[in-house]
Amino acid sequence: MQSYCWRTGLIEFGRSTPRGALPIAKGPGRKLRAAVSAVARHSYDAGQLLVPGIPEAVNDTMALTAAKNFQGIIRKRMSEE
Repeated sequence: MQSYCWRTGLIEFGRSTPRGALPIAKGPGRKLRAAVSAVARHSYDAGQLLVPGIPEAVNDTMALTAAKNFQGIIRKRMSEE
């Protein structure tokens, strides 16, 4: 399974990363979902997961930096567990 995010910060999971989305990490489904859920920001609406820092980013450079930081945290968690 793969996790990926959109410019809005919304995190989704699927078999592949769609065009226009930023990849976060790959791994076994339950393990990946648990790692992402533990670190992601939980929205008030419909239980959505968000990459911290992306929704508040004032430009694409700041959003990409937040995405890369989140990606590093998730990949580290996936390798430790």
